[in-house]
Amino acid sequence: MARLLFFADSHLTNTVWKHKPEISGDAYFAFEQIINFALKNKPDAVLCGGDIFDSSNPSDIEVKQLFNLLVKLSSQNPNLDNSIPFMYIKGNHDNNPGEGWPS
Repeated sequence: MARLLFFADSHLTNTVWKHKPEISGDAYFAFEQIINFALKNKPDAVLCGGDIFDSSNPSDIEVKQLFNLLVKLSSQNPNLDNSIPFMYIKGNHDNNPGEGWPS
């Protein structure tokens, strides 16, 4: 039986959330905790149920921050024997921001 780590609606952003400015920046911290949980528990895959970013057009910096976190799950991480696949289901906030972005 496959072991999946599932989460959804991370809404990553570097801008201040207009409805809750006091928690801006917490989304990346929470996302990093999900990645660290995956590294510790080694599921067969990590699945995001959509809305990785808070905007359908994230900035280059926001995309780079995401990739810097996801590389921890890849074979480029010298502390990891096998990479952990990361999959996502496109949400209504998700868009294809450019080349190299999974569709």
